[in-house]
Amino acid sequence: MYMKHKFLNILINSALMVTASQIIYAQTAPNISTASSFALYTSVGGFGNTGTTSITGDVGNGAGAVTGSAVTVTGQTHFGDGAGVWRPPA
Repeated sequence: MYMKHKFLNILINSALMVTASQIIYAQTAPNISTASSFALYTSVGGFGNTGTTSITGDVGNGAGAVTGSAVTVTGQTHFGDGAGVWRPPA
């Protein structure tokens, strides 16, 4: 009797795990439009840098403020220009 219940318990739990794993879906990525090319971006503030930094991709911010050490950017910089003040789609 005990073995029969144990087997039934294993069978039911296995079936639930298989079923549950098929109905759980990941969230979709948000639409970030033109900001997708940015490696570093902030729309409402500046950013600071300490030490040596190398960034691959576009860098920008809406405030135009960058403080600290120099940054080596492989990409475009947008500090306070049209691309830097980009707002996400509603």
